[in-house]
Amino acid sequence: MFSVTNHQSLISQLQDAASVLRTIIRTTRQSPSPANFIRQYILQPTFRNDFFVLCYAFPALSCTPRILDAAPTVRSDMSDWSYEGTRVAVGNKNVLNIASSSQLGFVDLEFNTRKLLEYAIQNLPFADNCDGCNAGLEEAVKDELKRFMGFEGCVLTSIGYQFNLVAFAAMAMAASSCEETVFLMDSGCHNSMYAGAYIACAKTKGKVVRWQHNDAVDLERKLQHIYGNDDSTASKGRKNVWVTILGFYSMLAAVPCLDAIITLKRQYGFNLYVDEAVSFLGLGHTGRGIGEFFQDRGAAEIGVDDIDMMGCTFSKSLSSMGGFVLCRAPLTSHLEASNLAIRAAGGGYAATASLIRTLQILKKPTLITQRLVQLRQVSSYLIDGLEARGYQIAAMRGSSTIALFLDNVHRMFEFLKHARTIGLICTGAAFPAAPRGRPLIRLLLTGLHTSADIDEILNKIDRIAKAVGVRTAKRMSSQSGKTAPDMNISNSAIPADDNFTAAKSSDDVDASILAVCPQPIRSLDSKSAAIRARGVSALSKFGLGAQGARWTWGTFSAHLSLEKLLLTTFIPMMSSYLPRNMALNPMETMLFPDPYTGILSIVSQNMECLTKRRRKKGQKVLMLLPEASGADVRDGVAAARPDKSVKVRWYTCLSLQSILQQEYEASSGKVHLILCIDLKFLVDQGRSRISENGRSLDSLIASELCEALKALGRTTPLLSLTLIVNDPYMFSSGLSSTHALLSTLASSTLGVFSSSTNPSSTSRFLLFGSFDSLPYVSGLQGAFCIGSQHLVQKLLFMSQGVMYTAMMLPLNAAMVEESIMMIISERSKDSGPVVPDL
Repeated sequence: MFSVTNHQSLISQLQDAASVLRTIIRTTRQSPSPANFIRQYILQPTFRNDFFVLCYAFPALSCTPRILDAAPTVRSDMSDWSYEGTRVAVGNKNVLNIASSSQLGFVDLEFNTRKLLEYAIQNLPFADNCDGCNAGLEEAVKDELKRFMGFEGCVLTSIGYQFNLVAFAAMAMAASSCEETVFLMDSGCHNSMYAGAYIACAKTKGKVVRWQHNDAVDLERKLQHIYGNDDSTASKGRKNVWVTILGFYSMLAAVPCLDAIITLKRQYGFNLYVDEAVSFLGLGHTGRGIGEFFQDRGAAEIGVDDIDMMGCTFSKSLSSMGGFVLCRAPLTSHLEASNLAIRAAGGGYAATASLIRTLQILKKPTLITQRLVQLRQVSSYLIDGLEARGYQIAAMRGSSTIALFLDNVHRMFEFLKHARTIGLICTGAAFPAAPRGRPLIRLLLTGLHTSADIDEILNKIDRIAKAVGVRTAKRMSSQSGKTAPDMNISNSAIPADDNFTAAKSSDDVDASILAVCPQPIRSLDSKSAAIRARGVSALSKFGLGAQGARWTWGTFSAHLSLEKLLLTTFIPMMSSYLPRNMALNPMETMLFPDPYTGILSIVSQNMECLTKRRRKKGQKVLMLLPEASGADVRDGVAAARPDKSVKVRWYTCLSLQSILQQEYEASSGKVHLILCIDLKFLVDQGRSRISENGRSLDSLIASELCEALKALGRTTPLLSLTLIVNDPYMFSSGLSSTHALLSTLASSTLGVFSSSTNPSSTSRFLLFGSFDSLPYVSGLQGAFCIGSQHLVQKLLFMSQGVMYTAMMLPLNAAMVEESIMMIISERSKDSGPVVPDL
């Protein structure tokens, strides 16, 4: 990160290092236990090669992440986090937002569209929830997407991160028994694309080959190696080769070399997949993505049939939550099978409000076109202004993203910090997200920004550059040298005289959408009505959805409020049961967008490799997973980077003891053990026994879990122990299952957490739960984990479930919080725990 590259001077390099050191010193002094802090977050990360935590997480923390107190529109209310003690909001202010990835600004609900969304939240199922209630609405959305983009097959996902996992699995399924699957991936592909490729290859014995970013010559070289010297059709037919690219590389504001790729496609006959998360409704004169973009520029030879499959997220262009994949007819069955598998593993269904919002937008092509025109105008105006001032930028006229390059990471953080103080919100990126030695500031525009906004942005960038010492190629001038474009489009991107017509059009569109919506729930009890009312209130405050990962655009206060409730609910419970040597003080919690992504992230992140020093000592990581685990756990294993120091074994309650003994003896006792327990399988296995002898859920969990813990207690000593428990019944049981779990752990303390580990070793605990089992309102999305701070923070800054995906809808978080508060209130009134019917 601090290497001298791309003309980064030694002084600039030292400034980067000093910035990280200052952050470490400041954070250490604020810690109640500085010695423990240094050991856990500085020495251990260095020894374990956790340079991401050392060089990225600490600087990111020093920038006090943003709290969004309203929808992330062009002008938005925002606060800062204070890390002194607990997270609290400080310094609320109205800011000019160029940090949210919402190309056409649809996060701002136009005209009368809010009424239908409010109706859906109050009266309709929150999501399909596997009962087919949203089948008609889903089919309408898929038909509209297929018509708009010109494809024959379509599936929908509950979150954006999933669409690439679904797509790559379908690509691998398309191979016949005699074909080898090869994913030829641009090195600039998104994390979810690589995760999807690794998971697919683990199931089909395929392979991943990277080619240099946007280098068609290197791509052809790789193709020649894969296909060999035989140019015959028969030879090429034995390969299931997919070239995968992004429709727009937003970090560098660049488009792919699609014309050259299509030429190679016609020569070699491979398949083409495009992730259009940013280019959909962002490029092309009607918003149809990268193919239309090239056609607009005279590449008539590029046709819509040249792309075999494309994927996209709802969270950017459509400003909600979810994703979709489109494909050609022969691939449809594979795509549907792949999507069903992830849904069955906890992936879930897209929220009803997100589906409605998608139709509201796609059924207004005139509005889309007008906002694209507005985006092209403000984008060109800002590019002209920055170039005239001599800033080093990467940009493409008409796109929503402009990259402003700086000379070092220290100046990047100073730029972001100073920008916030004067009311401008933007995001930064450093290596590996940006070129080594060239950190950048991302300026994200929308179809709602105006020329007045651009003038203000340019003025504030000049002020920031002067304050933090940004060098420009030319003498800085207060005038850009360009006249502001004639933009007679108001902030709503519709001429004022046409407001009545547009409002009437919105009413007509909403009426057609209502016709395909499920029937309203006939009888809502008072609790369900109250939870839904909380969702309507959150919609009014925050809008519908987010535009990217939390670490880039900020965290809604609705998510923070839910995390705080989870902490105050589970900390007393866990502290009263679990032993002190489990390093639970302090504890932390975090949210996931859905259960599948949460479990996948936890498993893959905990499969981190040991350092060379520990490997030389003969140490290894042993992860024990239930043999009956579903696709979420197995995909997490596949998504992790393989390493010889990490071994995965699949166990049953009967085989656990023998597996532990075998691995313990094979490694001479030098084992870092990670034991994953899923209460769902314990309960499922004992359902018949409950009906036969009337045993309660609590006693079933206790008896089944005790056997596993006894086996663990006989294996001594361990270098470290990490216990990860999934309790999917915690909310449906009124927290009864969680109490049974924790009390069983407490009763087994002597055999598990004392004698099984060295006195100086570390024992950690992580509890995972999902919100889909919450009563009163079915179909609520999301999941969470709570436990040892070290485990949670590694997930927070490094896992797929947070770093590379948008969080659940703010209204979803508000409804979950209201539901949990009701459960807590009921439990405090009842004499005993609530036990669900099994």
